[in-house]
Amino acid sequence: MKTHVCTYGAVGHSFNPFILLEGKQVMKEMKNIERGRRIVALREQRNMTQEQLADAMEISRGALSNIENGGDFKISTFESLMAALLVSPSQILYDCEGDKASIIEDITQELAMMSELELRKMLAGLRAANAVK
Repeated sequence: MKTHVCTYGAVGHSFNPFILLEGKQVMKEMKNIERGRRIVALREQRNMTQEQLADAMEISRGALSNIENGGDFKISTFESLMAALLVSPSQILYDCEGDKASIIEDITQELAMMSELELRKMLAGLRAANAVK
């Protein structure tokens, strides 16, 4: 595997694009695991067993176990999960509730209507705002 050299100012750094891709995959897996832990916590707050939640969602206990361990799932499964736990998408995806959850959901709806160029500009603005903190 060939390593490319990128120059940042006067300093040269090795850059391996495969490591970057692997890093993104690791980040996705970490987010999925965090999401699974939130689902477990929400289920336990409601004193539900895996079997009870799986029954309410009309999926197998094994499928729920996979979700709680960071596995991917369909939108329809996500919808049944929210209905069974009586939670908003933000509580599962971002670990927040109340006004913050409502704001995140409003932002998500607005973002869904933007073009790719508008999204890139918005992301750049958010990153700039976070850098100022």
